[in-house]
Amino acid sequence: MKKLLVISLLLVGSAFVSVHAQELSAIRGYGNYNIAQGFNDGVTKAEGAGSGFELRFKLSEMFDIGLSGAYHTLKVEQPNAITLWKWDFWENRNKNSIASDLLNPDLSADISSAQRMEEYPILLSARANFEVAEGLVVSPVVGGGVLFFVRSLDIIEKWQRVYPTTGYVFKYEYKNFAPKKTGNPLIAIGGFDISYAFSDIVSVYGSGRYQYFVPTDNTMGYKALPYDAVLQGSIGLEFRY
Repeated sequence: MKKLLVISLLLVGSAFVSVHAQELSAIRGYGNYNIAQGFNDGVTKAEGAGSGFELRFKLSEMFDIGLSGAYHTLKVEQPNAITLWKWDFWENRNKNSIASDLLNPDLSADISSAQRMEEYPILLSARANFEVAEGLVVSPVVGGGVLFFVRSLDIIEKWQRVYPTTGYVFKYEYKNFAPKKTGNPLIAIGGFDISYAFSDIVSVYGSGRYQYFVPTDNTMGYKALPYDAVLQGSIGLEFRY
């Protein structure tokens, strides 16, 4: 997955820059926070932080286009995650083994799960820039691209054994890593940027985005997505050429 992401980013970026290198107008670096919307399969919440970069290319005094790449990690909350993951090894072996061990009255266990989404979006966007005051620019943005993702589930077993003769309690823990789910669905985005120029070279900016995953039925990993869209807020610095 990571190799595919890097190769795709290099190919897209190289082709894009080779055509528009003479019009490179700005480089951006930013941090963001992502809140998922439209949950699937009993998911109740998914959110997390990320960071990224963007290259912007000037088309005219008003319009520019951009190429961006980022990395996000979202914590996913899904109360019935272990059952819905449908991990045969867990269902057919581990679960039965745990049930057998718990017949021992000296043993007890707490079984929980931790789930996360690692996202690697590659996006192209178009922007119109309106200077509403000196140094203050408001820009509506539209675009789209591909989101490479890795969805992971860890099953945590926290055990304790009581030794009745001494009262000693021995605690131990196991972590089980379920097979990962991956995909590369298409995404469409819309939103805005607000930037303020401190000088001719540096601006600080904030942005808001709505990212929607384009339905593709059983292809491109769409069915493995735990949510349908993401609200994203970002803040960063822009260095202009």
